[in-house]
Amino acid sequence: MAARLGALSLVSSYRGQTVVLTLGQQLGAEREPQELIAAVAGKAGGAEADTDKVLAAFQDVVFDVVADGQDKLSLPGFLTFEQGARAAREGRNPATGETIHIAATKTVKVTAGSKLKAAAAG
Repeated sequence: MAARLGALSLVSSYRGQTVVLTLGQQLGAEREPQELIAAVAGKAGGAEADTDKVLAAFQDVVFDVVADGQDKLSLPGFLTFEQGARAAREGRNPATGETIHIAATKTVKVTAGSKLKAAAAG
């Protein structure tokens, strides 16, 4: 593993779907979830098994907040997670040019905090 992680990737299976959250620019090959767990455990001075449980619990909390849509989860300076909404609109079928209705949908909004933006800027 490189001395510095190029990206933070959280990978999980949630309600039958694989969810991948990647933050930052990746340097080289894609990182495996176990590398993230090892890096966090090393920084915190804890066991990898405990770190894995904490990251899994964190993911569950984020999923619950986003699925509920009533609140947002904010880690000041790092990230904010919340549910967003995309309004219904008209679009075009690119194959036929026919006008189609695109239904309203819920989305996930992830906003970088000031400290994360500063780290990305160098």
